[in-house]
This record gives sequence, structure tokens and C-alpha cells, in this order.
Amino acid sequence: MKKILSIASVLICLFLNVESVKAQPKPNLDKVVAVVGSNIILLSDLNQQYAIYLNQGNPADPKAKCYFLQQMLVQKLLKQQAEIDSIVVEEGQVDDELDKRMRYQTQRMGGQEKLEQFLQKSLLQYKDEMRPDVKEGLIAQKMQAKITENTTVTPLEVKKYFDT
Repeated sequence: MKKILSIASVLICLFLNVESVKAQPKPNLDKVVAVVGSNIILLSDLNQQYAIYLNQGNPADPKAKCYFLQQMLVQKLLKQQAEIDSIVVEEGQVDDELDKRMRYQTQRMGGQEKLEQFLQKSLLQYKDEMRPDVKEGLIAQKMQAKITENTTVTPLEVKKYFDT
């Protein structure tokens, strides 16, 4: 009899533990919204771009998310091609671009303290987070310049394009 009671007690405890685990809220996992080669685009990255767009005083527009996703896809495609073509960007260029962006953001927010308060982190932490994205963007720009360097468009071609 004691054996049955102890087994029943263990089963009840296990059942209660399983139910309490089920009742806990699940952590919000990030979702992959697109894959380009070996590169992924996360929902959090897309939402971050949209939040920046809204923070700049732009109106809420669901089409803007589609535009940002398209731009992110193009950037990943250009990065993928740049890797194939061995296109690199110097760290000095990345540093210069980061500094330029930090100056712009600081000026726009009205000072370093206000920007850090908005970001909820130091500028140094923010720069470290932004470095890979800025580097990727510069590589994509360099690749795009290489692709279009020998492209010429005549006035007649421009007219035909806009007439259709």
C-alpha cells in the first residue's frame, strides 16, 4: 500500500511539474524571413529597420516593411556576389562610416546622452553592434559599383523606359 501511495505521489508531482512548465510563457524566438545563399534575414532585423523608419517621423506603412525586406535581400545578394568576386572593404572605411553615422544620429537626437538613453546602451556598444551591418553595406555598395561601372544609358533608352 505504501508503495502505491509513493508511486501515486511521484506521478502527481510529475504531472504538476509538467503543467507548470506548460503554463510558463514561451520565449519569443526570432524567425527567419528570408535566406540568400548562406545569409539569413531575421524578423528582428526587419523590425529594427522599420522602427528606425518610424523613429525618423515617417508614418506607419506596412508597405515600408516590404520595401525594407527587398532592400535587405538585394544587399545580401550583392554581399554573396562580393564574396565570390573577393571584394573587401578596409576597416578604416568601416570606422569612417560608423563615425559619420554616429555624428548624424547624435546631432539628430540632440546630444550623445539623449542618443544613449534612446538606444539604452553606450555609443561604443552600439557601434560594435552596427559594425557588421555597416561593413556588409559598404561591401554591397562596392559590388554594385563594380556591376554598374561599365553601364551606359543613352537619353533614348531613358525615354523608352519612362514611356513604357
